Amino acid sequence: MNDITFFKNSDAITISDVAPKTSAMIIQLEVITPQIAQQILLGNTDNRPTKPKHVKFLADQMRAGAWQVTGDPVKISSTGRLLDGQHRLMAIVESGTTQNVYVARDCEEEIFSVLDTGRARSAGDVLATAGKKNSNNLAATAKLLFLFEKGTLSTMGQKQKIATHQTLLQYVNSHDLDPSVLQAAMYYGRCRLLNFPEWAVLHYLLEQKEPQRGHAFLTQIMTGLNLTEGHPVYLLRNRLQQARDGRFNFTAVERLALTIKAWNALREGKTIGQLVWRMSEGFPRIV
Repeated sequence: MNDITFFKNSDAITISDVAPKTSAMIIQLEVITPQIAQQILLGNTDNRPTKPKHVKFLADQMRAGAWQVTGDPVKISSTGRLLDGQHRLMAIVESGTTQNVYVARDCEEEIFSVLDTGRARSAGDVLATAGKKNSNNLAATAKLLFLFEKGTLSTMGQKQKIATHQTLLQYVNSHDLDPSVLQAAMYYGRCRLLNFPEWAVLHYLLEQKEPQRGHAFLTQIMTGLNLTEGHPVYLLRNRLQQARDGRFNFTAVERLALTIKAWNALREGKTIGQLVWRMSEGFPRIV
């Protein structure tokens, strides 16, 4: 672990300057074993409901060695009540791993009412901090591509954690998404049948398959020109327009699946009578 250097801030105020009668909390980096985590969790009373999927996500990160120490401490009151950090501690128990965790002890119980009321940092915030342009659209594009490559895109929206912000940052750093995000701005500016990140994902994937034909395909979706009944893009645009008009409630996954099915039919020279996708089929691969 890297050494931590503390610097004196001459302008800082101390707890005694603000509330002389308030006991000072003690914050230190501690080694938390599953046994210690279990002991702390005995004081987990009157906390918010736990989210098992989030616990599993954190436990998987810990087992993989991908969980990192942050400055946000587990918070324990002077009476031993756990005020914050239950998911991290449960994940330590579930993973059976030992982790270094900042722990704030002797906290005033009154702070419980104001914990987690700030806006959570988004993946776009993390990418922007790393100097990435168009960070929100870039983050949304990376999430879709990450799930596509894992083969789990059809599970998106099932209230599960997609990936850590660090994982998405690493993904963006290892994939050249900027040309597709730039191209998506043009498509989306002229046609709202697909959302911005969906345009970017399709451009990125088709660019790898057949760039010129892929661009022509996306341009046809955008313009609707030179299409006849039975043409895959004609059917696709009709479905997307009906969804836009409120006749269907398509998700991003459904729009992408239908678009890829239209591409596959076009690539195979098929004239089709209808364009549908059901989740039971599995997400279509690109031919």
